[in-house]
Amino acid sequence: MIFWLLSAFRLRISLVATVGVALVVSCGALRAKGTGEVPGEGHDIFIFSDVADGGPIPEWKCASALEAWERELSEKIGEEVRVSIVPSVQGGAGLKMMGTPSVAVVPVVEMGRCEGMIPEFLVEHEDGLYSKFMLIAPRGGVIVQGDEPTQVGLFDSSITMTWNGRVWARSILPDVETGLFRVVPESGGVVIPVFFGRAAYGVVDKEGFQAEILRNPQVEDKVEVIAESPPMLGNAVLIREDLRAPMAEKIRRELALSSKGKNGAIVFSVLGWRALRPVEEKEVELISENLAMLAGDDEKSATAEMKGGKK
Repeated sequence: MIFWLLSAFRLRISLVATVGVALVVSCGALRAKGTGEVPGEGHDIFIFSDVADGGPIPEWKCASALEAWERELSEKIGEEVRVSIVPSVQGGAGLKMMGTPSVAVVPVVEMGRCEGMIPEFLVEHEDGLYSKFMLIAPRGGVIVQGDEPTQVGLFDSSITMTWNGRVWARSILPDVETGLFRVVPESGGVVIPVFFGRAAYGVVDKEGFQAEILRNPQVEDKVEVIAESPPMLGNAVLIREDLRAPMAEKIRRELALSSKGKNGAIVFSVLGWRALRPVEEKEVELISENLAMLAGDDEKSATAEMKGGKK
């Protein structure tokens, strides 16, 4: 369960989620829900991110740069900008609770739940624009230990991509309870339990699976790939649809340049971002496919693909 910690005052919070992840973020003042854009009242940027690619976001590494980045954006845009890193990847649900900001950064698979916002950029992560996942299973069948159902391990180097992997896996394994999907810190944590038949399934990014084969060639003999995901995009940057056109253009320009600025580059690095790329026409279909998975529209074809034994 995700705990939402909201405040009307500027504060620094430390969140320990039920999964045991400690996260320190700097949160800006939030507007009242549904107030819309009021000239002179400033702009909120909500970044939905559980943890950075390398682990929990440390205060010493992010807080001062985040505040400096806020000041830079405010000076260049001409109105106050408040940046909040929100401890969740469930951006759609978050915006319903918190109201519509000027900018929101959410996983692409959550875009359909973000009403009143349009995609402007895709986030290029350190490992690229997207990940592909493998659904794996033991060739010899699972070794049942007691009555407890086995957990499904999930791994990708980016927490956003890991969330995407779970969305995809749930679309083909609708009978597996959400609580049984468990994020692990390395690819071996997914592959090894499947290798020894202690887990019925595992979800691992393609690069991680290939790395485990290099470490132990027997993985190919004992672990079967029963489905492979389409490319799963990471984060999208959404801008409020009803922003004044001149202000929207200023925000777009300054966000695009942030990865090259001193403080913006630090924040991007902590979040595991490399750059922001404008959404291109060739990526629209891929976005639609990713959104269909969250909506469950892809369940039938994905299940058929799994039964077909695609590798």
